[in-house]
Amino acid sequence: MDGTGQRGYADHYRNSPYAGFPQDHQVGGSAGVSVFRVQQASHDFTDPPGSDLVIAAAIKTDMNFSWHIGDGWTPRCRVPSRSLHILPANTEARIRAEGRQDMIFLALPAAFQAELRDRAGFETAELVAGNTDYFHDASAVRLILAIWMACRAPSAAAVLKVDSLLLSLVARLLQRGRRGVVTSRAPLSERQLRIITDAVEAKLETPLKLDELSMTLGLTRFQFARSFREKTGQSPHQYVLARRLDRARTLLREGRLTLTEVSYACGFASQSHMTDTFRGHLGITPGAWRRQRLADAARHGGLRRTPPSPHY
Repeated sequence: MDGTGQRGYADHYRNSPYAGFPQDHQVGGSAGVSVFRVQQASHDFTDPPGSDLVIAAAIKTDMNFSWHIGDGWTPRCRVPSRSLHILPANTEARIRAEGRQDMIFLALPAAFQAELRDRAGFETAELVAGNTDYFHDASAVRLILAIWMACRAPSAAAVLKVDSLLLSLVARLLQRGRRGVVTSRAPLSERQLRIITDAVEAKLETPLKLDELSMTLGLTRFQFARSFREKTGQSPHQYVLARRLDRARTLLREGRLTLTEVSYACGFASQSHMTDTFRGHLGITPGAWRRQRLADAARHGGLRRTPPSPHY
């Protein structure tokens, strides 16, 4: 049950005829958003009203679909892969589907919707407008896939990543409705940016969270994330990740710490987390990167000390 006394959409999937479909459930972000992936087959089900706002993405599909959410049955249509639709909160949905499809659902709880309304300045109806029928949006689906992957590899660092991706997804869906992301606000000032960058440097080895950074400036996380991107061209998560990688390269070049010690000093959840991030962004593992730099330094007479551990 959620805070309204209603069963969440993820719980409905686990405790209804949908339970017969293979499914994998995760929870991500500071708001506790339910994210789950389902291998659907043909069905004719009714979803009861619930407090969650549901964003559904068809990743790979071979299905004909029609639904009724109070305004008549939609025409039966072939669901295109990489398309999505939105189920408004407190809405009964009757669904007729023939075929098979791989779906990812994001169930935004009532508290998350309230924050959008009370702190970010818009109603969730603006998010839903024009988006209840299936529509193709490859960028939005990529964001949903990224959220899914981040939730599948939970860590303290993943909370910031999921929050940033969720805000980008909300902005994308609002933009599609041609409503913008709320009224335009100025980017961070130079002084505000300095406060944030200093806070990141001081706590880089800790699991930084979007709420923590936004509170430093007395902003909501929605206001902060938008203003930070307007100022820097990056999301807060992208900036923090870049700083973690910069610090890691500095410590690896110095050669005083083991890879495990470097990973924790830079705020990575583990050595494997640092290795995966390094490889994904730089195309090389931390151990190989350090060996290359030490070899270069030795060739140029700049090798000052040997690393204390062979844990490459």
